[in-house]
Amino acid sequence: MNKAGMFLVALMLPVVAFGQNLVEKKNFTGTDLKKIVLTTSGGDIQFESWEKNEVEVSLFLTDKSDKRLKEFNEKYERTYRMENGVVYVEVKQKSKSKWNFWLNFSGLGHRFKVYIPQAFAVQAKTSGGDVRVEGIKGVVTASTSGGDIHLQDISGIISISTSGGDIELDEISGSLEASTSGGDISGNKLAGKVEVSTSGGDVDLSGDYGQFEASTSGGSIEVNLSSKCDGLDLSTSGGDIRITVPRLTAADLELKTSGGGVRLAEAIEENFSGKIKKDKVTGKMNGGGVQISAGTSGGSIRMDVR
Repeated sequence: MNKAGMFLVALMLPVVAFGQNLVEKKNFTGTDLKKIVLTTSGGDIQFESWEKNEVEVSLFLTDKSDKRLKEFNEKYERTYRMENGVVYVEVKQKSKSKWNFWLNFSGLGHRFKVYIPQAFAVQAKTSGGDVRVEGIKGVVTASTSGGDIHLQDISGIISISTSGGDIELDEISGSLEASTSGGDISGNKLAGKVEVSTSGGDVDLSGDYGQFEASTSGGSIEVNLSSKCDGLDLSTSGGDIRITVPRLTAADLELKTSGGGVRLAEAIEENFSGKIKKDKVTGKMNGGGVQISAGTSGGSIRMDVR
């Protein structure tokens, strides 16, 4: 046995938990635990932190029947291992049959529930399920081909992407990169450097402070900062943009639209020097400072203060 860690396996067939079959539960312990890498074909993934210096991985089926459990065991290969403090988990199809494709996307597949230490690194990938991560301080990397991604109470370096789902962010601090090919992006209580993009959805972000970059090919963008703005760079090809920043924000403004109008709150105009046109505003707010840029090809832009 490796002195640095231990790998425990508990097979439970067919135990029903939370209305689902618990296929297996595996535990990893060790003084050098630092990261988990989880890859699965089509299933949902959920990570939560706990006080133990231990990783617990539970695999469930979303269908309770014994027949489905037997089919799952026949069609899917699972591997679990730990090397140098990194836990590796993988579920993959043994063959690429039409039956497997239907299982992945019919809602009769599988899901992971994983408990990890709070200070940890997470790397997760699923072909079509949702990903949820809560209560982590560290590096989080997650991707899904079609599901949603939800992060809550995360601080660290974060990189997430989905090919078509929505992204929900709640209480995030540090450095964040998030992208979706067609879904919406919403964020609450954000702080730090935030870069988000979507090919067609809306973007709605709010936070205490930060430097935000947001882009969408067709949706609207709304950004609301309550205590400090370190800079904004916002762009959309067709939607509206609305910005709210603290009243005493010192910034250089560059706001322009090709089809709508640009409007500043009266409180901004009182301490503004520059040019104000119907479709373009350039100049200094409260003497100038951080860069605030916003552009839309067809919508309108409104900037307010709080």
